[in-house]
Amino acid sequence: SSFIMCPTEHIKTKQQLNATMYRNSFHATQQIFTTHGFVGLNRGFVATAIRQSPGFCVYFGTYERLKDSLMQTHNKLKCSQLLASILAGGFAGSFSWAIVYPIDLI
Repeated sequence: SSFIMCPTEHIKTKQQLNATMYRNSFHATQQIFTTHGFVGLNRGFVATAIRQSPGFCVYFGTYERLKDSLMQTHNKLKCSQLLASILAGGFAGSFSWAIVYPIDLI
């Protein structure tokens, strides 16, 4: 996901810092690519990967454990697989952002 997130985050940040310099996202992409090439679009890849990796580890680990837990209590709670997935995904997403957000600020 860092291969997609890195250029997206870089373009978004450039637009926020230079609001009058770029007309839209496509213009910002074109200008960055023209000036700095492919490497310019992927500036900050290592920082993005460092941020994304722990987040996905926490997310998927939490998601699988919660979903399995909810499915084991399926008979008691009448919890469907869809509901278990939704609940596990919501909690896992919140938990992973709570862990990763401080890294994102750095």
